[in-house]
Amino acid sequence: MSKPTFVISSPFDTYSGYGARARDIIKSIISSNKYDVKLLSQRWGDTSWGFCQDHPQWKHLLQLQVPKLTEQPDIWMQITIPNEFQPVGKYNIGVTAGIEATGCKPEWIEGLNRMNVNYVSSNFTKEVFSTMIYEKKSKANNKVIGEIKLQKPVKVLFEGVNIDLYKPLKSNEIKTFDFKDIKEDFCYLFVGHWMNAAFGHDRKNVSLLVKTFYETFKNKKKKPALILKASTGVASYLSRDTILDKIKTIRETMDTKILPNIYVLSGEFDDKEINELYNHPKVKAMVSLTKGEGFGRPLLEF
Repeated sequence: MSKPTFVISSPFDTYSGYGARARDIIKSIISSNKYDVKLLSQRWGDTSWGFCQDHPQWKHLLQLQVPKLTEQPDIWMQITIPNEFQPVGKYNIGVTAGIEATGCKPEWIEGLNRMNVNYVSSNFTKEVFSTMIYEKKSKANNKVIGEIKLQKPVKVLFEGVNIDLYKPLKSNEIKTFDFKDIKEDFCYLFVGHWMNAAFGHDRKNVSLLVKTFYETFKNKKKKPALILKASTGVASYLSRDTILDKIKTIRETMDTKILPNIYVLSGEFDDKEINELYNHPKVKAMVSLTKGEGFGRPLLEF
């Protein structure tokens, strides 16, 4: 007897948080050995592709990739933001990190309602989706003709971290980073993409983080440092230079030159290297000013 077809559309081959989440979910579904799994790859913002090719333990996912659908799958899953959800299969599953804010667009609720069931990363996100109610208006005369509210089930899917990879280390186990050029003994750390948006409109809010860091510790005798493990989506010299230019622009708005140092880490690091970064004795705390962002894996890993 043939297995039910299970097609998953997701950014599984991208260097992104959603990519990591997608790979974990796909791995679990494959390991159940209940389905004939096929994968459709989708982009995720400006993040770079090729994760699976670069990581041998994930290369097998590329063998399951199909260019397009040729028939309706028994089960269809989309791992993305809810307004992109479409009921393609006989049974449809939406998976989203959701939004860590007290509201969402009505298009997100409409997307959730197109699926048979939805999975989110936190009870908070589930509560937000469950309580949103909007007026539905006629496009012809703008009169209220009903309401938009959640009508389909939303469940919380366990979001985990691999504690075989992310774990405490002793100082002599840290080989990747010596940080000899960082004179400060107390460093804050931020990990994430610096999105292409106006000041204050970046959902990861890196611009405001940098400005707040400068404002908080300016003119202090003893100042901490801020380490930004960041890119604009693709790890490159251009990305690094763009970030340095953004920091310089914010720095020039300050009313003093006595400011704390900010260091930029650029490039792609594997899990082992990132864990070493989290454990470095100079890295004392992680800081994040994200707003309206979905569940953040770096915070959990740290």
